[in-house]
Amino acid sequence: MKNKTLLIIGIILVAVVILIVVFGFQKQKEEAIKIGFIAPLTGPFADWGESIKNGLDLALEDTNHKFEVEYQDSACDTKETVSIARKFFDIDNIRIVIGPGCVTGLRAIAPIADEKNALLFSTGLLDDNIFEEYNSVINLATQISTEAKYMAKYMKSKGIKKVAIVYGTDYFGQEYGSRLPELLNEEEIEVTSINSSDLNTEDFRTIILKVMKGNPDVVFIYQGEFQIGLFVKQLRELGYSIPVYSYYGVEAQSVIAAGGEALEDLVYTYPYNSVEESEEKETFENRYIERYNKIPTATSHFVYDGLLLIDKALDNCDAKDTNCIKNFFTNLGEYNGISGYMLFGEDGSLTREFGIKKIENGKFIWVTKEIPLD
Repeated sequence: MKNKTLLIIGIILVAVVILIVVFGFQKQKEEAIKIGFIAPLTGPFADWGESIKNGLDLALEDTNHKFEVEYQDSACDTKETVSIARKFFDIDNIRIVIGPGCVTGLRAIAPIADEKNALLFSTGLLDDNIFEEYNSVINLATQISTEAKYMAKYMKSKGIKKVAIVYGTDYFGQEYGSRLPELLNEEEIEVTSINSSDLNTEDFRTIILKVMKGNPDVVFIYQGEFQIGLFVKQLRELGYSIPVYSYYGVEAQSVIAAGGEALEDLVYTYPYNSVEESEEKETFENRYIERYNKIPTATSHFVYDGLLLIDKALDNCDAKDTNCIKNFFTNLGEYNGISGYMLFGEDGSLTREFGIKKIENGKFIWVTKEIPLD
């Protein structure tokens, strides 16, 4: 009886090994699916772009299908983004593109992607209107209005009455400069001033003096990563102790490098991860830290989940059948990955939950993970 049991176990083990070998051979033999990657690997958002690329590279190791990625740096430059996209569509015959992240670039290539029946998987915050205007866009991050709504609700809960807003002159900043005041007004919070600044600004002192004339309770800043740190540092150097609020780009290394100790108590929105303590997320983060000697950003998790979902879609869809792939996402509804809870809309939008964090003793600390929106 014992020998028979051992024989059965042996047969099962051999079968498992054969399946693993056959699957590995099939994946190796399978023709690689070409996808394009566009992100700002240089410029004001380089840290963010690098974190996206790193997350994608780790995801490539975990897919069932074989992918070949064409990596391109846009530096958030719109003309460069268009040139890259045309090469992908017209020369490389690529129909799945991850990025470009920067909204101006995405908006510039979305009509081209529509014409070529391609898909753009955005790794950055988007405006709400883009999904009505273009069929090619699927969001892996979330919408600016969603994050701004969480920030406005939190400010209301803290009894804040007056807010000054400083934003960068890219599309991200313009959307913040439009959406956040609307949402603050709904919460009966006064906007004392709205000030725009170039993404390469290195001297914020004139803007700071202008902002402080309105005597706000807090200052909200959306800017390039390095510029956020500079703004807060210069604010403190001018002797102002006013609280500063921002968005989840704060955790980029260049923000910390520019702001240093001046960033203490900086408050910011951050995607709340409902699987924060999961084994899968911990495994991913350990791999990321070991490989890149850096802590992954929320966007690293976004793109990891995004590629694995594309991989799932390709179990039933041909790589060139972008309608099938899009239908997979828009019919997916609720999904939980290492980036937490996601709710895909029928238009390609994506809703995520946000909480509030702050910098305390040089560390990123959760203030609250529960902000009721109703």
